[in-house]
Amino acid sequence: MSDQHEGQEDEIADVLSADVAMVVDAGNDEYDLILIIRGGEVEHGKMAFPGGRKHAKDGGRILATAVREAFEETGLVIREEDLTPLIILDGEDRGDPRGKRRTSIVLTVEILASVAATARPGDDASEVRRVRLRSIDLSEMAFDHGKGVRLLQKRYGNTP
Repeated sequence: MSDQHEGQEDEIADVLSADVAMVVDAGNDEYDLILIIRGGEVEHGKMAFPGGRKHAKDGGRILATAVREAFEETGLVIREEDLTPLIILDGEDRGDPRGKRRTSIVLTVEILASVAATARPGDDASEVRRVRLRSIDLSEMAFDHGKGVRLLQKRYGNTP
């Protein structure tokens, strides 16, 4: 890859993120999400999907970014082939404090309760929580992740 293309990849990585909505079947038609509590400066203390910026070590692949970020922030191992697209959060009006050019691709994965029980915080996460989907207060979500939560509530029939 030429130096010119490497610079372009760095610029893309700076504005492209992968976030992972981890859904847990809680039984009785109830579903939970695995969310992190942000420990970093941006949106500190708010709930968010595990995720983050695309890095060169991801080999230029957003699914690899999702798998890596999910592991770094929750310790949970997910597989690329189990990820499905949920929503692309893009545009200047999204209110993302990380910058108006940030684009987040939110992917979803269903995980077993026994796997969810092994989650532990890492990287930018100060805490990992298993939260009932229907009871999530969208105003407590970081960035514009509430849009993804709202879609999941509709998809799983768990609207408040």
